[in-house]
Amino acid sequence: MSASAGAAGTTAGDTAGAGSASPLIAVRWLPRIEPMIPYAVYALGTAAADLGRRTLARPGESFERLRCVAGDELLLVVGEPGDLPWADGAVYLGKESGSPMYLPTLVAPSVPAQLLERALLKSISGLSAPFAVLPELSLVVPLSHAQLLRSEFLSRWLGKI
Repeated sequence: MSASAGAAGTTAGDTAGAGSASPLIAVRWLPRIEPMIPYAVYALGTAAADLGRRTLARPGESFERLRCVAGDELLLVVGEPGDLPWADGAVYLGKESGSPMYLPTLVAPSVPAQLLERALLKSISGLSAPFAVLPELSLVVPLSHAQLLRSEFLSRWLGKI
């Protein structure tokens, strides 16, 4: 995956200096030695439907603390580790210390996370913190508008998927 400016559906590496014609830096995803603690989970397609059903089944207090972003076939749920649902086929995301960027718990970028964070914020128009990087989908998901989960919303979303 190489750096790319502009679209929110791309993952960027850093370019040196504003307005320079520096080459793009390729970002590879490597296995982590130690998995990060999960603070979000996402799934796509049928796995997203399973994640949605399992999220709805969470106990009241745990469910009420969760926030989400949902798309046509994508569901991303944000919360504390003990509140997140488990779903087969889902990918869990953690946060680097002091960073607003959520990354997969099992893989790490080949460049320093702070460099990737700065590059994404600089190169993707309108992106602000916090955000999730989904390397398998080459997608960056803004989380600034993640809403508290409501069972009515999730039920309607499940009816459309």
